[in-house]
Amino acid sequence: MRVSQSGSVFTLAWEDTNVDGLSFGGDFNDLIINVELGNIPGVNQLVAIDQGEDQRELLDLTQLPGQQVTADFTVNREAALDNFVGFYRIDDEDGQIGSLNPGDAGYAAAALGRRVLTDLDLRVADGATESFSGTLDVGFLYAPFIIANGTPEQLLDQDTNNDPEIYFPFIAGNADGADHVRLLGDNVFGFEDLPGGGDNDFNDIVVQINFTLV
Repeated sequence: MRVSQSGSVFTLAWEDTNVDGLSFGGDFNDLIINVELGNIPGVNQLVAIDQGEDQRELLDLTQLPGQQVTADFTVNREAALDNFVGFYRIDDEDGQIGSLNPGDAGYAAAALGRRVLTDLDLRVADGATESFSGTLDVGFLYAPFIIANGTPEQLLDQDTNNDPEIYFPFIAGNADGADHVRLLGDNVFGFEDLPGGGDNDFNDIVVQINFTLV
């Protein structure tokens, strides 16, 4: 067998006769297979493969091999409010958690109970940009959330008087019925922190994520 390459095409050519000591054969055209390498998506493309669909502001790690990926976050803030951004694991692309759907009583607490990267606070000062790094388990869907001018601890304590607003990419889960999360690019999420959609600039917090297979 002989192998040759032209660009992304590899040619495998076989000779089916033992040509040693013979005056025939040796043309290597008895069987020829051409193999062309296509555009194989990288890990970031696989995560973002369905993000262009309606309400797919999600991280889809269901198609990735291995056990974990490293997630490198770049977070920028252009807002007066000190917002908290995080991600939580969901059971399907509609945001279901067990028997709870976005908008159901107890959904916010369930989402915070599914919060990942609990050792990372994706919070930065106004006008600042910072980088964070953590690991995520593959095989799951993750959704972002933003807590406007507050923290998860305020929502989870017993004092309901200090509860800040929490917004999800699922409009049914937002008390004001407004959109607060928008895709600005592959694995780039823009957040609006004001009720009712505010000024709809979706740049109050911007989170960009780059994935690497562990």
